[in-house]
Amino acid sequence: MLYFFTNVFGLSVGVAGVLLLIGRVFDAIGAPIMGILVDYTHSKYGKSRPWFLWGALSFAIFVWLLFTTPDISNTAKISYAGVMYILADFSYTAMSTPITSVLPNLTTNTDDRMQANSIRLVFLTIIGQIWMGFAGSNTTSALIGWCVACIGAGSACTMFFAMVGDTVDFGEWETGIRANGFLTAIGAAFCI
Repeated sequence: MLYFFTNVFGLSVGVAGVLLLIGRVFDAIGAPIMGILVDYTHSKYGKSRPWFLWGALSFAIFVWLLFTTPDISNTAKISYAGVMYILADFSYTAMSTPITSVLPNLTTNTDDRMQANSIRLVFLTIIGQIWMGFAGSNTTSALIGWCVACIGAGSACTMFFAMVGDTVDFGEWETGIRANGFLTAIGAAFCI
């Protein structure tokens, strides 16, 4: 983000750093709030599954807007970048908190849970690094790759919503383990 804010969007390094810091502060506050929202969600789809869909849609929109560079004044650019960064970050939290809180309902084996989460994170990191390697110093290719990745992530979460079914929401009854979105979000907030 620092590279994009400074070299593409035209913000100073100091302003970009402050925006990133403000985003982290909002994330530290927003992650526990997102966990509470997941805990208190009661829908016909259960606690976590609706957030896959809602989070994926908002994530795709806000990240697309984040990497859009409108031709506006410098003050408006700072405001635009800050608001879009915070909204994109919160929509990512809205998508990732329920995905992580679902893991205890899928299996009682802690090794399986750790492996499932690790595969997800490692796979995304490797794909991102490969794309950045192909893009090189071509900023346009890198931005197109990130936008495609965001749309892909949104699509993957939407498919997860459809494929998982009620197993996730009723997994507590079978396993005796309750996924706590609030505690998951607190843990995620410290892994920034």
